[in-house]
Amino acid sequence: MAELVDAHDSKSCVARRAGSIPASGTIKPSEILEGFLFMWTVYVLKSLKSGKRYVGMTQNLADRIAQHNTGKSKFTSGHLPWKLVHQENFETTLDARKREKYLKSAAGRRFLDAINGAGSLPD
Repeated sequence: MAELVDAHDSKSCVARRAGSIPASGTIKPSEILEGFLFMWTVYVLKSLKSGKRYVGMTQNLADRIAQHNTGKSKFTSGHLPWKLVHQENFETTLDARKREKYLKSAAGRRFLDAINGAGSLPD
């Protein structure tokens, strides 16, 4: 799997594995780095204040968590502090977005409840 970029991040650089880039002229310039240099991380935070959960994606997990915990994100600023409870890495933006969308669905919430213990915060 590859690492994801924040859903609010305007960067869309994704690299491909060696050998997967088509012949010259058949790919968009924005796709050249996709999945190769910049991995995407889908992450799940849990509020230590309210118990709410936040799912997002980023290319720089440490910086993004710092943004959440310093009130620079509108939704998360009212539920400080946040703790990372789950993360998954992806090679492409598309794969990361699909997983982020799944984790925000009812089935994805059940999955997160099962792996993180429903109703309790991990240590």
